[in-house]
Amino acid sequence: MTKKTISTPARTGRQVFMHLIATLALILTVSSCTQEDDPYYSPLVGGWQLVDYSGPGTYYISALMLYGDGTGYVSGEDSYGYPQTWNVQWSSFSGSSLTIYFNDAYGTQWSYYYNFSGGELHLQPVDDISTDYWYMRS
Repeated sequence: MTKKTISTPARTGRQVFMHLIATLALILTVSSCTQEDDPYYSPLVGGWQLVDYSGPGTYYISALMLYGDGTGYVSGEDSYGYPQTWNVQWSSFSGSSLTIYFNDAYGTQWSYYYNFSGGELHLQPVDDISTDYWYMRS
């Protein structure tokens, strides 16, 4: 009894190309994420300088520098009124909220709603919506 070999037809260049395109499309579809949730592509990345604020808020950030890797620093006054700069981490979700995590022993974090208007960044603390901060790119 002889064994029969089943041969598969050779793929044409066009078939290989189409298979490659379909595979790449699948990879891009599965691995894509919303750019606004990715700090590398966030419109928040860069330097911001406080230009105005209103409301009863007592603590404010006079300057922010947010890097695309989710780190940065903020400047403001400490509870004694002395200028300080803090290293921070930050995250943004849903294109409307920003959380700043201070690298301190207390696990301090400040959360804001944000939007852009006329080239300005508007921040509003989540726990104090009666206070507003406006920043311009620095």
